[in-house]
Amino acid sequence: NIKPQLNMVALLGPLSGFQLLLAFPVVVLFFTLHLPVSFAADQPSFLKGQWHLDSRLGDEFKGSSLNKKKWLVGGLDGSCANNWDNKVCSASSAPWEGRAPSLFVGDNIVVEQGKLKLKSRIDPRNSHFPVYEHGSKKLLIDPDSNSKYEKYTTAAVVSKASFRYGYFETRAKIADVTLSSAFWAIGECFEIDVFETVGNERVVSSSTHHDYGKDGYTKSSKVSFNPTAAFHTYGALWSKSGVQFYVDGNLVHSISKKQAQKKKQWPKKDCNMHVWLDNEVFSWEGMPKKNGSFEIDYVRVWSQCKKSGSTCKSKRRCKNECCSGKYKKKKNKKKKKTLMCR
Repeated sequence: NIKPQLNMVALLGPLSGFQLLLAFPVVVLFFTLHLPVSFAADQPSFLKGQWHLDSRLGDEFKGSSLNKKKWLVGGLDGSCANNWDNKVCSASSAPWEGRAPSLFVGDNIVVEQGKLKLKSRIDPRNSHFPVYEHGSKKLLIDPDSNSKYEKYTTAAVVSKASFRYGYFETRAKIADVTLSSAFWAIGECFEIDVFETVGNERVVSSSTHHDYGKDGYTKSSKVSFNPTAAFHTYGALWSKSGVQFYVDGNLVHSISKKQAQKKKQWPKKDCNMHVWLDNEVFSWEGMPKKNGSFEIDYVRVWSQCKKSGSTCKSKRRCKNECCSGKYKKKKNKKKKKTLMCR
């Protein structure tokens, strides 16, 4: 919307040079907030060619609560609770209750001061405990950990929209507690873990998963910093040939599709993926001794822009996705009007 920018220009017209100098910080903030998200964030230098930010998936967390037009709440408090029959819920795994003994709960999701905070709590008296199988009085057992849900609550958010190929990134500060803070993506066919970091360990471990009966195919790299002390950027560039993992804009390791397929940890055919942010208790790492907070500054997903002749789904998305920023209407073979990049 260009109107707010024009209104600001009109207001600035009568100001003197000195007054303009004083107003400069306000002007910068104003234009940053009103620019389309595609232009508010610089394209990472290692992305060659023209790329665009996917506004369906990106979030700067500027509100006072989770944007539920973009995000699903993971677990029993979300709209996908116990609903594995729904296509989006199933593909995104949003009904998953969490890794026992910890349980995802909605109250642990907080948005404040421009950050998403996923809380973890030692909370044995939480009203969700004990957790039973849906429609039953039989205790729910997590098959991964072979244990029931008790004592610990965590949180998860899952993107409603999905994507296939691109660069997905977060700027985050890991929870300073003995549990996993994680950033990953999953679809019906496999999973890409950008990181699953437990407390202040100075290692970034990334994985792909397809055969869940085995451990995922993992690459790990040491980092020089304490990830619980400050915010750092973590991202993955997913392509048809594999995935490259970045920390603070630097390539740290990569997994090729051929390598992962040999380990049966990459499918024959790729599928769309949903973005996840969560925290989980890894019982083999020990139990948390205190409450914690996994803090996220933003999530951004970049995709290569569409060239002339490519189709797009809406006028807004065409403006964002087309390399030229321009589109046209065209009738297809069935004489239905479609939108196409110019």
